[in-house]
Amino acid sequence: MPVDVPADFAELTGVDEKWLVHGWDTRPVETFSFTKRPSDRGLPEHLARYRLPIESSLKLHDIVIDEQDRGKGIGSKLLDAVVRYADIKGLPVWMCVVGEGQGTQEVMNTVRLVSWYKRYGFEKADELAQRRFDMDRCRNEEMVRYPNGWVPSLTEF
Repeated sequence: MPVDVPADFAELTGVDEKWLVHGWDTRPVETFSFTKRPSDRGLPEHLARYRLPIESSLKLHDIVIDEQDRGKGIGSKLLDAVVRYADIKGLPVWMCVVGEGQGTQEVMNTVRLVSWYKRYGFEKADELAQRRFDMDRCRNEEMVRYPNGWVPSLTEF
């Protein structure tokens, strides 16, 4: 899943389209995946009754910048574009934050990433958010960012 974004992402956010092309030795973006997850409203009742209803949302899978290009603000520009896109579409964005590495290094990198995402308005996802968006359960941090004025269309769980 090297680069996967909604079709209108570059046009609506002004992100340089060359960052959204993946191939051998493509720099600076190694992986950037951001997809829309539709609501399950409209599923036939015999399918919908076996699961909780979910809200439309955007899932940020990955932002990975080539090691040589880290620290230049490229990841921040992409995350800023994700936030702008979500606000334009009026949709929450959620993710499972897992830092690179193993053991202590993974924990430290996860803490650093959580702090970075918080600067963009993300917060720790509570149980209701996890259910509302059918979040993947991960061993680290699940985070969500709601656009201004967002009101859930599903009120009962």
